Amino acid sequence: MYHFSRILGILIDNAIEEAEKCENKIVKISFIRENTNNRALITVVNTYSNKDVDIEKIFEKGKS
Repeated sequence: MYHFSRILGILIDNAIEEAEKCENKIVKISFIRENTNNRALITVVNTYSNKDVDIEKIFEKGKS
């Protein structure tokens, strides 16, 4: 539970920091329970100013 909370906190913190730089400051967090697949889905979506982000590299160490 600790690791999950820490990861979610970092994702939300990063989303807020980036949205603050934008004219339209939007952060959306969704919690969806899928009973048919017995899983939970959490999404964090936000506005961001750097449109040249390479999403293939966001999982590398030091990137987010």
